[in-house]
Amino acid sequence: TWRILQQSNWAARFERDAAERGEMMDPSLLEGIREGLAYDGREVQRAMDRRTQMYRAVQGSSYFGPALQFHPQTAYLEAEAAKLPEDIFVVRTEQLFEGIDYQPLNLGESMGYLKFMTAEQLETDYVSYQDIVVLDRVPNDIAVVAGLITEEFQTPLSHVNVLSQNRGTPNMGLLAAMSNEELRGLEGKWVHLVVGAFEYSVAEVDAQTAQDFIESRKPAPALVTHYDTTVSGLLDIETIVAPEAGQHLKDAIGAKIPIVGGKAAHYSWLAQVPDIPVPKAFAIPAYYYDQFMTENGFHDRVAAMLSDPDFLGSPAERDAQLQALRDDMQAGVVNQAFQDELRLKLETDFPSELTMRFRSSTNAEDLDGFTGAGLYTSETGEISDWTSVLDAIREVWSSVWYYRAYDEREYRSIDHQAVAMSLLVHHNFPDEEANG
Repeated sequence: TWRILQQSNWAARFERDAAERGEMMDPSLLEGIREGLAYDGREVQRAMDRRTQMYRAVQGSSYFGPALQFHPQTAYLEAEAAKLPEDIFVVRTEQLFEGIDYQPLNLGESMGYLKFMTAEQLETDYVSYQDIVVLDRVPNDIAVVAGLITEEFQTPLSHVNVLSQNRGTPNMGLLAAMSNEELRGLEGKWVHLVVGAFEYSVAEVDAQTAQDFIESRKPAPALVTHYDTTVSGLLDIETIVAPEAGQHLKDAIGAKIPIVGGKAAHYSWLAQVPDIPVPKAFAIPAYYYDQFMTENGFHDRVAAMLSDPDFLGSPAERDAQLQALRDDMQAGVVNQAFQDELRLKLETDFPSELTMRFRSSTNAEDLDGFTGAGLYTSETGEISDWTSVLDAIREVWSSVWYYRAYDEREYRSIDHQAVAMSLLVHHNFPDEEANG
């Protein structure tokens, strides 16, 4: 219900962007926009009917039932909420935040170069870990920045706030931020931003003070163990993690992350927990990513790229070289013996009519102090359409070299050449009603 309502609204909001700049957008984003636009009025109405049923069910079975209110989080949902029955109490965002213009989300302090941008500009312009950025609305994603101020209020679980918490950078909402006289007076200057629980402060500092602060606050390097290519074969998920006598579960999972990545290693143990239903799955180890990179000459290309002064010194050049690498990886040759093994696995273990989800699982995510949330992609392929399977795998492999992934790893002092992409594979869920 919530997915239909949110995605139809979200897709309508970005429809023009997709038409004008579709070639610049991530394919998974374009797919989501198309899916959202496909919802017709009847589906939206059915979703609202289910929302009504859920509201009444919760109201009738909880002690706080008489006080229960429904909060539509977007203008579109507010318009739809006006059609709900009168016995459903609706509270709008402006009512919740009446008299409030400041929203602290991730408390802390930072120094950086104050920059004003629109969320749309994030698609084409560059920001860095030295920038404190003021935006007109909440973006879906943002590269590493020193601090974030949005003119729209955010939800605590918005992706950019999760990123801010993971990075330890201050994040706040401020109504009319784009026209705030204090902030505008400091535009293009080095500033000290403090986001407190009840108020914020921003003041100019000199460049050296800011640089010293930034260097002192740079996070400790994330501890990433180099990927392991000693294990090949397609691994049934429940066989991967098997703690030895006296071995702590955390250590058992950690030992497998270099082989199959964080996502697949954790999923392996979940699949072994009694009475928890999980989809049948298997892992494609890092061995095959390394094989693909070696056989296509991409390892040598990455080494040259990472030593290129133009690549290191220019965000635009870095973005262009990473894009060119991804394009070539998506057209790379996949080892035939691996293809034969994978085709046999899929045809033997899964019905041919299923679509399969190939999920990113690197050795540089789901770690202590570094989640890597949202850095990579996952793609879908159809067993009956082998080209779509190969395209999905190559797309996920190439996402190691997304600009945002490179930027995040660089910020956390992770050796890029120590990272490899394994895959967690299970059947897709095209008719899911919730995904959050």
